[in-house]
Amino acid sequence: MEAGKKPMHEIKGADLGIDFIPVNQIRALKGFVMNRKNIILNQGSAADEVKELAAALRKEGVL
Repeated sequence: MEAGKKPMHEIKGADLGIDFIPVNQIRALKGFVMNRKNIILNQGSAADEVKELAAALRKEGVL
């Protein structure tokens, strides 16, 4: 646990000659809302389920 014993040095931007003037301003933050379709595939053979899944993905424009 020697990392906690090491001294920490704080350097300010003015000491390095850096001006912290914001160039851009953030007006708003909005999260992306993801809506799920909750499509339930019929229980059948695997080949039929794959065909139904592919058709559903084509309908949504994924494939």
